Amino acid sequence: MGDEMAPRPEFPFVIHPSEIGEKEQIFEIEADSAQRDALARRFDLIEIASFKARMRLRRRHGGASLRLLGVVNACVVQRCVVTLGPVKSDVSHPFECIFSEENQRGRNDVMLNDEVEPLEGDVLDIGEVASEELFLALDPYPRVPDAALTDFMPEADVGGKSRHPFAALAALKGKK
Repeated sequence: MGDEMAPRPEFPFVIHPSEIGEKEQIFEIEADSAQRDALARRFDLIEIASFKARMRLRRRHGGASLRLLGVVNACVVQRCVVTLGPVKSDVSHPFECIFSEENQRGRNDVMLNDEVEPLEGDVLDIGEVASEELFLALDPYPRVPDAALTDFMPEADVGGKSRHPFAALAALKGKK
């Protein structure tokens, strides 16, 4: 039908690149309780107990692009991939992003082997950048200490016979 609106970011912190001069700017941002809860739902986490980011932003290559250096720090609770129980972890993840206007991205003096993110208009949401970096830093397979998949599988050897996933079906095949 019409244009669908993009979802609002859970942790917005918008800056305007046109207001960034030659001097490096430092941003320290922290998500409040409602923002952490919304991000936990988005990332399918049990909880985000704390979430902070410290970032430095400066122009580079004569102002043609912006370099964002930062670190996200968070305390998160994920679900164990084996037990589904809570797994608490502290995340400290450094990152670097280069942003440039679409018409500048193809220029060799801007790219120089950097991955360049598009900068559309005069808006850069560094809160969303920090949120995405937190997601990338999460353990994709969190596990409760000493949790093993074998704790939830049938015995490998029952009565001297090896047990395979389809052993019960094979046994039924012989009966008619």
